[in-house]
Amino acid sequence: MDKVMIAAVVPTWNGKDTLRRTLKALAAQTRPLDEIIVVNNASTDGTLEMLTTEFPSMTTISLPENLGSAGGFAQGLKAAYNKGHTWIWLMDHDAIPNPDALEQLLKAMESYKSSSVVNVLASIWYNPATKHFEGGSLWRDRIIELPLEDNCRDLGPFPVDLAPYAGLLVKRNIVEDVGLPKPEYFIWIDDVEYCLRIRRKGYTILMVPQSIIIHEIGRRKEEKLLWRRRKRWEQKNLWRYYYATRNTFYLTAYELGSWRAVLYQLVLELKQIVGILLFDNQKLVVLKLRFLGLIDGLRGKLGKIVEPW
Repeated sequence: MDKVMIAAVVPTWNGKDTLRRTLKALAAQTRPLDEIIVVNNASTDGTLEMLTTEFPSMTTISLPENLGSAGGFAQGLKAAYNKGHTWIWLMDHDAIPNPDALEQLLKAMESYKSSSVVNVLASIWYNPATKHFEGGSLWRDRIIELPLEDNCRDLGPFPVDLAPYAGLLVKRNIVEDVGLPKPEYFIWIDDVEYCLRIRRKGYTILMVPQSIIIHEIGRRKEEKLLWRRRKRWEQKNLWRYYYATRNTFYLTAYELGSWRAVLYQLVLELKQIVGILLFDNQKLVVLKLRFLGLIDGLRGKLGKIVEPW
């Protein structure tokens, strides 16, 4: 029997300090990884020097320009596949897997062997700021998030339609049959598109509550405003609003061709605009970014945009 080889793929861009924590956590897995591949998206904060001096045994792919998370994951998946790895574990550079996170994924895969073949497994996220677990989602002309209680580790694995990249373990045949993530998404919604493509091919995505990723840094901040909660990005990350809006509308209109989903997203967008007008302290910038994203998404325009604001 051929040896099972597992590689982790970690795209990064100017996240040296958080990347260091992620790589140490990956190196400390109870089921050791056979290779850790870091895709450096043309970082300018000393990331490459840190990788060279502190993690010389890890594989570094240095890109000449920032291709975003979508391009980084595509490059990393391709490299791991070409090296013959059986499984490829995708990880954000600001996500910290528990020491047994990979081991728990493999255990879940083994337990399902008798009933069905599992080719994609996913960890759950724990946000220490909110003290909440976050799991996968379903797609029913819209994304339906599945709430997870504090005792979710007592649950068994369950199928989902969508799971984020951080902690997604894919078998090499997925690359052969489904392909690679689409770099033109650049960032945001690229994992949703990839998971939907996997599901369309008939594969099951198995969420494993026993496999936990600590994921807080870089996420949107949640605020309680009057009768509702609202998530927003900090000043330095406002540009993400453009990609989030654009890619969402492109996905629903062109990849899925679901106008029910487009209408649903338009309703959500109107609600977001009301929230921005009432509460946001960067109203004009945020509204401009969301408007440009909406127009480009419905026009079918993807790719990396250089400072559209």
